[in-house]
Amino acid sequence: MNQGDSRQSSKELPDSDKTPITVYDPKYFAPEHTETQRGSASGSSEGVTELPDESHARPATTQERFAAFFVDLLIFAAFGFGVFALLGLAVKRPLSGWTVGAIWAGLHLLYYFLTEAFLGTSPGKRLAGLKLRQTGGGRASIAAVLIRNLLRIADYPLFFLAAGLMETTQRRQRLGDLAADTEVVRTVSFEAKRLPPEITPLAGATRRAIAWMIDLGLVLPFLYGLLLLAPVSHPALAGAVAAAALPATLLLLAGCETFFQTTAGKALLGMKVAQEDGRPASFATVLLRNVFKLLDANPVGYLCALLSSRKQRPGDIAAGTLVFRDRKGLNAWWPPLIMAFLALVVGRLGYVHADSFLRRNADLKIGPFAFHPLPKAAQRLRFLHLGIVIEELDLGLTDASPNPGRNFIPGQAVYLQFRIAGYTVQEGKAWIQADVRVLDGDKNIVLDRADAINSSLNVGMRPSARLITRFSLSPQSPPGLYTVILTIRDMFVGKSVEERLDFTVR
Repeated sequence: MNQGDSRQSSKELPDSDKTPITVYDPKYFAPEHTETQRGSASGSSEGVTELPDESHARPATTQERFAAFFVDLLIFAAFGFGVFALLGLAVKRPLSGWTVGAIWAGLHLLYYFLTEAFLGTSPGKRLAGLKLRQTGGGRASIAAVLIRNLLRIADYPLFFLAAGLMETTQRRQRLGDLAADTEVVRTVSFEAKRLPPEITPLAGATRRAIAWMIDLGLVLPFLYGLLLLAPVSHPALAGAVAAAALPATLLLLAGCETFFQTTAGKALLGMKVAQEDGRPASFATVLLRNVFKLLDANPVGYLCALLSSRKQRPGDIAAGTLVFRDRKGLNAWWPPLIMAFLALVVGRLGYVHADSFLRRNADLKIGPFAFHPLPKAAQRLRFLHLGIVIEELDLGLTDASPNPGRNFIPGQAVYLQFRIAGYTVQEGKAWIQADVRVLDGDKNIVLDRADAINSSLNVGMRPSARLITRFSLSPQSPPGLYTVILTIRDMFVGKSVEERLDFTVR
């Protein structure tokens, strides 16, 4: 073996016996050096490490522990919200803030204590390839697990102290670990094949940006397909589906990088994701780096990768990963095929879903938050719509222009101005019906006018039509916030769309 790569020295016996004896320098195999690259085998044509089967437990790095903590946080959040949903059904009354906080903190400590005491690791640590043990070896006792988790009460508010201890202590221990005499370790296997970082070229920022553009062309149909599958007529279910869409997209990217070390764009351009020591990254690690895409998939992230000596964007730094240029052993077709198949199937199912936000032209709601997933510019792209839509809706004092403040006085006439598109045309005409309802601040119906419009419109070849109807406020209308609800029906095909708009009576 090459001495510089393998950190081994070979001694030869006298001429009577030329059998080589391999001597391993112990300084490279002390616990603090187990991450050191052990080099490539002599005569290997692939430039990969060829090593015997062996493993060694080393202290987990700060990045590995952070990745495990992040995944545990996601898992616990899903578990915690489920518990509170059941509590809400059982108690049937709102819980005070102190009660919610105490239950949440207790569940958090119980989550870690039970998993580490009986499984030897938490789910996040397991997905990061980490486990808990007593310092120096042996399974951590129940008492030690209890102590280290109770001290999370101090570690969390004193975050910088905990982080500083993990940076400075030899075994990367936080305050709870020091008090309980525990450590978090990773068993590192010297795989028969891994990338040697010192000789494998890194992928440049521009190449990575192009790969991300390719991935984005598959990620967006998958993400929006999931959002379109949210049934807006069932708000609770729609909120759950919408809330799961982004995590599912991140899991798709993380899954490809876990099983194949690459995504569709990276595979087509010959790139692999690996740890800084060249070994394949764990699921928790690649999930963390993909979560950071929400922050650094922009010009700032590109500049970080461009100016970094190791071509790392912030997500790579947080996760301790590198992106290498290497095609050896790369299953270059599986990630593109999987991602393209899922994008096509999920995107198509969402596109034709009749109860989606696109068909209903409605906002999605996740708890108290309402939003429209499509940007304003995209909402005007008529080819996206398979049925009738309301493109514009406003209120005015006349039929000529809208009232920007939407402020009216009792007894005043209100002109409802709107533009529709996506209607069915037969012999140059569209048959449109419109209902108008007005609700007061207490959601009581103060006006209900069916068939406010019932017309056969001569639209010809025009893709959209502007319509106006009006209603008058009662002279006794109390001041407050009102809501007008406009329902449009395409009578040729039986499809309808509804939109709401708030206005104020002074």
